Amino acid sequence: DHASYPQGLLSCLYQLKSQLPYDWDLVSHANERLCAEQHLSALQHNDVVVYDRGYFSYVMLHRHCTAGVHAIFRLQESSYAVIRDFVNSPQTDTLVTIYPSEHSLSDIREKHPELDVVPLKMRLLKYEIAGSMSCLGTTLVEPHQHYPLQEFIDVYHSRRGVKELYKISKRIFTIEDFHGRTERGVKQELFAHFVLVTMNRLFANRADTDLNRAGASTPSTEQAPPSPMPGHVDGVMGKLKTNFKNCVHVVARNLEELLLLHGLVKTVVQRVFNSIMNRHQRVRPGRSYARKSMRPDSKWHPNKRKKRNRSKQQPAPIEVTAAPA
Repeated sequence: DHASYPQGLLSCLYQLKSQLPYDWDLVSHANERLCAEQHLSALQHNDVVVYDRGYFSYVMLHRHCTAGVHAIFRLQESSYAVIRDFVNSPQTDTLVTIYPSEHSLSDIREKHPELDVVPLKMRLLKYEIAGSMSCLGTTLVEPHQHYPLQEFIDVYHSRRGVKELYKISKRIFTIEDFHGRTERGVKQELFAHFVLVTMNRLFANRADTDLNRAGASTPSTEQAPPSPMPGHVDGVMGKLKTNFKNCVHVVARNLEELLLLHGLVKTVVQRVFNSIMNRHQRVRPGRSYARKSMRPDSKWHPNKRKKRNRSKQQPAPIEVTAAPA
């Protein structure tokens, strides 16, 4: 009520393989962990959720164990003493017991009196990439769930696919440009946004499958390779993908026909699909260089007049000249 600009937190549960938004919520607080707890109700037993740094806590770990949903957390060294000891040790894989300290225990009991605080098992994994040490913690601790370290690295790395959703939402759909002036109106726009993302992603996923199918021909002049190109990790360079921005424009141009012309919907879907298949490209390899932001510097800089005034106020440097003896 007293803010210059109304603010809210949009939290989205994202399915990594299908690249589909699975569940979302718009809230007035800024507690991402609380949003993550709410997303658990949309999941099924033995599902696995991948979290970035900042999500791990004993309460989050307890919620997942209670719900029967597994988690993979990116851990911070200062989280718990057992985690700190593991990071500083030469071990790369170990099984530990997580139990809150006395200070954390009193805080948990005050905020969550219904929580049955018990020791919880967690598997800790450590690896180094490009000189940077990373530590993961997971609830997959049973003997039949003892997956190799590389699989956890691959799963956590795939979490970056959610950044693609951020780019699509903010740059292509301009999700923050709301027209509604009430909470209900904004949520209606968000519902429409995620429906459109899902529709476009279903088209794009099917097009990607057909483009990379062995022996499949593409509508364009370029022939899809029968198999991934050799000499590349996971054949990334040999894969094709549709241009998602073009996919959005094609679906937008045909949206009325898709929704209203029920008798011709198959014809419209095929026409849209062919247009999407025509615009495709090779998947770019993973970034091997340091991330560099190309955004303009937002820091305030004084104008030339103020710079001149500041230089005049500074004392002139003393010049020292060496004279012959």
